[in-house]
Amino acid sequence: MDEKNSFEPEINFKDLPKSPSRLFGWIFPYYAILFLIVGIYFVKNMDTTSFNNVPAIYTDSLEINVDVAVKKGGILPAVDLGLISNPTNEMIEKGNTLYQTNCASCHGAEGNGDGIAAAALNPKPRNFHQKDGWTNGRNFSNIFNTLQKGVPNTGMIAYEFIPVADRIAIIQFIRKMTDFPEVANTEIAELDQTYSLSKGVISPNNVSLETATKKIAEESHLVESNLNSIIEKVNSNSDQQIANIFNNYVLDKQKVISIFNRDFAQNKDVDLFINKLITSPTANGFKPSIIDLPKDELVKLFNVLANAIS
Repeated sequence: MDEKNSFEPEINFKDLPKSPSRLFGWIFPYYAILFLIVGIYFVKNMDTTSFNNVPAIYTDSLEINVDVAVKKGGILPAVDLGLISNPTNEMIEKGNTLYQTNCASCHGAEGNGDGIAAAALNPKPRNFHQKDGWTNGRNFSNIFNTLQKGVPNTGMIAYEFIPVADRIAIIQFIRKMTDFPEVANTEIAELDQTYSLSKGVISPNNVSLETATKKIAEESHLVESNLNSIIEKVNSNSDQQIANIFNNYVLDKQKVISIFNRDFAQNKDVDLFINKLITSPTANGFKPSIIDLPKDELVKLFNVLANAIS
């Protein structure tokens, strides 16, 4: 009998490390059982282990509320155009103060785009030390336009409410952070032509967003109240047949009243009303079936609507 295949009445475990193949044969079942247990645990808890435990942060710039300072409008003082190409130290220092107040929370104190509010912004604020990727460009006039109009779909709002001289001071401070293109005379001339910098800029009145929202809501409520009042007048008309036509053939009562008031109440042109009704009833707030009504009933409907609005 081959010595290698001879029967061993008792295994000598001390000799197993000397024979890797025999050692593997002994430990393989234990590793197989261990992997099986780990696999079963992973499959049973797959949903839990796949959860993202990193806290979510708001990345929608629209969630950031930046209010507008209340101010009375007027004509702002004319700007010395020479300070655009040759800013004074006093102007740059003023720009530093204004920058830290209005810009640093997003762009960072050193202009690296790492302000405390930057984490919540998407896209991230501009790093002024990077030369690429400027939406409006990095010339003086480009930055001025950005402050004037903002950058849509970003956290960069328009800062036209800041006086022009102060905006220029901010730009001059930003331009001191790193190398920016020289300011060309043609660039200054175009800015002056566009914004009348040397003549004085007309500044509109500003109200806070809260006040503006409240005013819009009040005006909307007033409009809705007036429309409902007109609808009640139509329904209380003595000719209930016309009132029934109004209720049965109208898709959107407020829309009908609004369009009638805009297009027909002033000129009182019944033929124009009927023609538009027949051509596009749904566009005027009516059901398509209204075109089946005889003309005399449409004329009566016109008169009832005209009287209710007058």
